[in-house]
Amino acid sequence: MTVFLGRQILGLAGWMLVCVASAALGGLFMPGEWYASLKKPAWTPVFFGLKQPGWAFAEIVLLGLAIAATIAAFRPVSRVAAGLLAPYLAWVSFAAVLNFTLWRLNS
Repeated sequence: MTVFLGRQILGLAGWMLVCVASAALGGLFMPGEWYASLKKPAWTPVFFGLKQPGWAFAEIVLLGLAIAATIAAFRPVSRVAAGLLAPYLAWVSFAAVLNFTLWRLNS
């Protein structure tokens, strides 16, 4: 049991190191004038297209609730399927925080 736990901790530490290293590598290549000059597609139609961050926040909250409901529905059928949706919910939650912060700072 102790050897198994030790391997899990080492595995977790290894993956954490990979995540930190990739973030550090990304930090070396910060976007600058080149990125700002690129033509970019509209991101979401509500946030960027209509320039309505408040409505976009409501939309992303509904998306998060739909993902959470899907996880709850999948869980009795397949815990793996439900678990695989967890990172998506985490990402949408993070995006919602960013959306809310931009909305509040700019309204």
